[in-house]
Amino acid sequence: MDISQNNIIFKGHPREISVNEWVENNSNEISYFLSFPYELWQIIGHGDYVYKYDNVDYNMYLPKQPKEIHSIFSTTLYGEDKAKIKNIFGYNKLNESKELVSLKHEVGIGDEDEFERWNKLTGSEITPFTYTFNFINEERKINP
Repeated sequence: MDISQNNIIFKGHPREISVNEWVENNSNEISYFLSFPYELWQIIGHGDYVYKYDNVDYNMYLPKQPKEIHSIFSTTLYGEDKAKIKNIFGYNKLNESKELVSLKHEVGIGDEDEFERWNKLTGSEITPFTYTFNFINEERKINP
């Protein structure tokens, strides 16, 4: 994947080692918000904003929301257009040293159940469910 042709927004998770390693290894090619709730972005939309904090005015610009979403399962996805959601991921299992020991984490297995419920409620039958480690490794095979 040539990321110079994409605007990628990544909201990480501290225990998702495979994605975090990819971000760290590609940090010279990406930029990101230090912290901004995607849910808030969904509600207020893109554009220029002025907000006040501690009696100081700040300017903020939010770009357009992404055209595609590849996401760990989240209830946030229920508020999105299902056509934008291209992949839903499950967590990988780590040991106490944060080394990958299994492709399936208990939370990821629970995500599979949530994914099935999401499919039923949204009528989606084409969105795949993938464990993140598998997705990253398949991408590496395509673009080493």
